[in-house]
Amino acid sequence: MKMNFAVNSEYKFPSSFGLSRQESLRAIKQFLVCSDWEKLTTIALEENLMQKNSVATAGRTFREIKRRLKKMSYQEMVYFLDAPLEEQNLLIWLTICRNYQIAYDFLESVIKERYEESRDEVTLRDFDSFMQEQSLWHEEINLLSEQSYLVVRKTVMRWFRE
Repeated sequence: MKMNFAVNSEYKFPSSFGLSRQESLRAIKQFLVCSDWEKLTTIALEENLMQKNSVATAGRTFREIKRRLKKMSYQEMVYFLDAPLEEQNLLIWLTICRNYQIAYDFLESVIKERYEESRDEVTLRDFDSFMQEQSLWHEEINLLSEQSYLVVRKTVMRWFRE
């Protein structure tokens, strides 16, 4: 049975953010202190919690981290603080899958298959084949510009490699 982690079945496409483990860790620590998303937003922007060079980049990064962390339970956040690096990355992957149906579908159909075949490598061709197949059910894929498609491909493959 295929699980749908996303709110709706239309794909939302990620922009060029990686797993952002350190940024997630800083945001979780602060959220567990204040327990308020609006307060956390203020703190993140005023104190440059994301540690970025520009206000615009810090804002974009925080919005993405906040979107992901809102899909984490309190228990997952507490566990994240002291979890080993690999498990922190897996928890971030989980939040990504909860936010982006495309990531979950890629994991379910491509990465899972490679794992079952004991193949570690996932190629750009694998991603392109996946997107071609998904475009039959997701018209929004066909509406992506070439540049946007490349950003989505780069981001999803980066998540996998991190």
